Amino acid sequence: MFTCTGSIIKTFLFLRIFEYLSYLVTMIFNVVTDLSRFLLFYAILVVFMSNFFAIIGLGNFNVQGKYRTSVIDAWQDLPDNKGKTWPADKDFPYPEIFNDLEGFGGGNGLLMWEYLFLPKYLAYILSTFNVSLGNFDFAPQQALTTASENQLYWVLWLIVLFMTNIIFLNFIIAEASESYARVKDTLDESISKERASMVNESESMVPSCLKQSQKFPRYLISRTVLA
Repeated sequence: MFTCTGSIIKTFLFLRIFEYLSYLVTMIFNVVTDLSRFLLFYAILVVFMSNFFAIIGLGNFNVQGKYRTSVIDAWQDLPDNKGKTWPADKDFPYPEIFNDLEGFGGGNGLLMWEYLFLPKYLAYILSTFNVSLGNFDFAPQQALTTASENQLYWVLWLIVLFMTNIIFLNFIIAEASESYARVKDTLDESISKERASMVNESESMVPSCLKQSQKFPRYLISRTVLA
């Protein structure tokens, strides 16, 4: 994965050689650089918003309530567990205990099944990130024990949706458009700078014994006509 990622980045950098592709690479790198501060703030916002769902134990089978009871009942119904009783105060050593739950695999019973092999806190972060992107999953809230918990969930869900999706995600899109317009105004200068950087990088790879003063001058003089 690291090799593939490095190859993609290096390929994009080499695409700067071609004039009709150079502007795309230049704009992508400049826009990503401009958005780095906003993306960091967005990541912090998602992490803190995920604490809401962690507090109410959404989709957590180790939190006392209706959902945990249903998981224990499913475990006790397994042929190998007939007559056994799961201790009320014992946590499930997930995910190993669920590999044998018939009818609970593949999202047929367990909530947040796609995050089963991840730490719970990371699962809440990814679930909040999905909400911020408009990918809603309302199944976990159906297992909340009381009406007050269910009402609290919807209040928290609206806060997360409003802060991450409606406000901040659209704010990032607007900032990306502004950054794109700003780069476009100085696109020719940016492309020239990138091409000069590539020339400098290629020359630095040539051994000193092969560098001739005629082909490798110390300075490049660029002249432009003022309007």
